[in-house]
Amino acid sequence: MRHRARVVVAVLFLAACSLMIDVHCVFGVSSQDASTAIANAEQTLQAAFVNVSNAESAGVNVTGLLSQLNYSGSVLTAAEAAMASGNYSEAVSEAMTSETLANNVAQSAITLKAEAGNWFSSFWVAIVIGIVSAGLLVVILTFMWLWFKRNYIRNLSRYRPDVTA
Repeated sequence: MRHRARVVVAVLFLAACSLMIDVHCVFGVSSQDASTAIANAEQTLQAAFVNVSNAESAGVNVTGLLSQLNYSGSVLTAAEAAMASGNYSEAVSEAMTSETLANNVAQSAITLKAEAGNWFSSFWVAIVIGIVSAGLLVVILTFMWLWFKRNYIRNLSRYRPDVTA
């Protein structure tokens, strides 16, 4: 029991000591790094816009993608503002966030454009099946109407009254 108490005290002491040690790591970011990150984010944003435009021309509803693209653009604007104020680390961070968002939008646009062709083909299949089903229904109903008409006339002529004069 005494050994266990010593171990617990030692662990608590080491935990307290590790909390008291305050180590800061500072990574310097130059203006060149920030401008490169912003330029990369701008190129990615432009490529994402082209992908969204292509998806829209394929008939995809891109409203959600455009709002995400606008948000990515606003993050890029914040990166440029941080660059102008001299906060290069924030500029790099915001530029990388904007680049990630733009990449996600571009991938979503490419995926939706690829699925659009599948959707349109399944849409046409559904239309063809609907037209064939409607035609088949009309034919079946016509045959049923003719059958009931024939039976009605047969029953009517079978039960007609005999007229004697």
